[in-house]
Amino acid sequence: MQHVAVSILAVAAACGCVFAPPRLSDTGLYSDVQRHTLATGVMTFEPNFVLWSDGAVKRRFILLPEGSQIDTSSADAWVFPVGTRLWKEFERDGRVVETRYLEKMPGGGWSMATYAWADGATDAWRTVLPVSNARGTAHDIPSQMNCTFCHGGTEAPLGFTAVQLAARDGDGAERLTTQALEQRGLLSHAVDNPLPLPDAPAATRQALGVLHANCSSCHAEDGSQSDLAMRLRLRSTDRTLNDTGFFKTALGHQASETIGGLRIYAAPGDPDGSLIVRRMSARGSDLQMPPIATENVDEEGLRAVRELLTRLPDVNQP
Repeated sequence: MQHVAVSILAVAAACGCVFAPPRLSDTGLYSDVQRHTLATGVMTFEPNFVLWSDGAVKRRFILLPEGSQIDTSSADAWVFPVGTRLWKEFERDGRVVETRYLEKMPGGGWSMATYAWADGATDAWRTVLPVSNARGTAHDIPSQMNCTFCHGGTEAPLGFTAVQLAARDGDGAERLTTQALEQRGLLSHAVDNPLPLPDAPAATRQALGVLHANCSSCHAEDGSQSDLAMRLRLRSTDRTLNDTGFFKTALGHQASETIGGLRIYAAPGDPDGSLIVRRMSARGSDLQMPPIATENVDEEGLRAVRELLTRLPDVNQP
């Protein structure tokens, strides 16, 4: 029993969750956790490109330390002030089941934790080991060690970036965008960025957004798969398809080895001959991508990627 306790503490220390409070109500998200009343200063936000989570309803929040700013001197590499807190809440089958938590720590690292909601949704408690079928739903809470699988880059937030908060047609005044953050004095430098690929068909942007949200935490210069040539992260400077990492490193490009009988990352005009499509379609095997936190195929995202590849028979097409 003592060995198990020591092992759990080691897991917690490795992912930084030992710095997180034991209860969600102590993290500063809610002034009244039972009523889900947000604390003063907490802002809600919605990214342009959403990570697939098996259809879960998600809500996202951020709290910046009073009087602080995000360092946006590099438009695509924001640096958050110490004390920044972010939360992502998951709901399945009408039940709130999990809240994930990030906090910027002194020294530049991030504390990462997940909270499992109790029956009755009166509060949520920090977890270390995975939780299957949380609150009787199909939602699984990942282990704490899996936090760094996606959030192990220089800065942990993935949905709070220039690309993810760029203004889009149809935005209401309540949506938190880079422009809104600038108007509130929360950015150190103005970020003048429309959505990536502003003149591309919406369907093209949607497909690349699927890859950005679901794949680029690993398939980027600072990701866990940085040793691979493929780069799928969108940048605020991507004005045309030709500018994107997808075009430069995936479309018509080969992997270093054959995987699942295929080798071309994204075969122009041939979705079924594309590794990206093959792996997005897989679940329950080593071929599955993303490899964790999903049991069901993102059919809508997969369809968008397949349609993009069908429309691009010529790798030189802009």
